[in-house]
Amino acid sequence: YVQKTFGFETACNEAISALKAAQAEARSHKHGVGLVKLMGRHSGFVAAQAAVAFGAVHIVLIPENDVSLETLFKLIQERFKKRKYCVVVVAEGFGQNLMETTGTDASGNAKLGDIGLFLKKEIEKWLKDTYEESTCKYIDPSYMIRACAATTNDAGFCAQLANHAVHEAMHGSTNCLMGYWNNVFTAVPISLCVSKRKTVNTRGDLWRAVREITVSLKDTGRMLRSSQGPKPVVDPEALKRGEVKVL
Repeated sequence: YVQKTFGFETACNEAISALKAAQAEARSHKHGVGLVKLMGRHSGFVAAQAAVAFGAVHIVLIPENDVSLETLFKLIQERFKKRKYCVVVVAEGFGQNLMETTGTDASGNAKLGDIGLFLKKEIEKWLKDTYEESTCKYIDPSYMIRACAATTNDAGFCAQLANHAVHEAMHGSTNCLMGYWNNVFTAVPISLCVSKRKTVNTRGDLWRAVREITVSLKDTGRMLRSSQGPKPVVDPEALKRGEVKVL
């Protein structure tokens, strides 16, 4: 019910600094993996958007798209066939089924296991068993992303939200928040806003953009087909017999 959230652009913009550092570290080693954990307890929007904006992330792990450790290792291996380094982005809510998590915090939310440290340990173990020379560098920007100066667009957007909120209050509106939908500022009932969680649509445009720039296990098939050259349109034996057969 809200198209745009204040602070999202700032978070993604700041996250790219961590991605650049991870890329620099990974590229400086043979079979180097740069692992970055970004915010996203139940939704991977920051991880997905930052990856697309940076354009040099090879694997993106978000809560909406389950990936096993075995598949993750295969994806890293697939990337190493092209270049000897890999940048991995993981949202903090990903892979909770891979770890033991118990209890809730003061707000009643389930306590999340630290997927970043968990993956770092598992990737390092796999790298050691698979390659003679390797490393995994882990970056958790944490509050560097949450507590930073807003971008120009976010600052202006917040000012407009505040202005509209005051006008709505003076108009007599209550129990609502200011939203933004189809380039129009809207007053949305709070009960409606909290009725459903917004998550990344894995069949939508954002995730399609992620898949376009990241590694896929289907890449092996593509590479094999391209190395074999284009498939002939006409059967050569049919030509010798004076026949034309379309394959």
